[in-house]
Amino acid sequence: NSAAGLITANSLSFNTTGISMDNSATAFISGNTLNYGTTAIVYKHPATASPILPVINNNSILNFTSFQLSATSLSNASRSRIDAKNNWWGTTNISQISIQDYSDNNIYPSVDFSGFLSAANGTPVPGEVHSGFVSANTTWRKLNNPHTLVGHVTIDPGVTLTVEAGVSAYFEGLYYLKALGTLLAQGTGTDRIIFNQARTGVTWDKIDLTNSNASRVTYSDIEYAKSGIY
Repeated sequence: NSAAGLITANSLSFNTTGISMDNSATAFISGNTLNYGTTAIVYKHPATASPILPVINNNSILNFTSFQLSATSLSNASRSRIDAKNNWWGTTNISQISIQDYSDNNIYPSVDFSGFLSAANGTPVPGEVHSGFVSANTTWRKLNNPHTLVGHVTIDPGVTLTVEAGVSAYFEGLYYLKALGTLLAQGTGTDRIIFNQARTGVTWDKIDLTNSNASRVTYSDIEYAKSGIY
């Protein structure tokens, strides 16, 4: 178990599990190299309603046979989101980054690994990753392209997700973008919005507006979904 505190500047190699956390305390994990083993970092979300979550930034995490980061829970932790930004995962190919989270089981917490690095101690790769719940008014900006959905994304009731003209949003699997609140995805004739597969052979689910009369989707190119707009 990891008590609250700082875990930094360590080299952890050839361990079955590099770092394991399964209590309600938090840990700041930064500047470590985790190399070779089964799972690099294991986080088991406690039953506490609002635990302090670990922060996992600026590490090198590579060569693990199971997961580079496993974030699980026995109770519903889908509203929790773990900050795992700015790490080097041994690749810049999102499909090869092995994270177990909300995208695998909808009671697990989600992991935000945006800004993953181009190399060890490298620069962040452009783009943002998304999964889980949009619980506050949010804008996906063209400046932050590409936007990759690595799990289902649900807009909460009373909340607006604005997708700027010119945004490119790619789905990494059979995931949906569902509006229980409001989705405003309004491109223009010269700056269209893209909703598409992240790579050849991937089918994504749909943009679900079933429960959202106020949503608007205009001037968008929607391809390789099961249902497109539902």
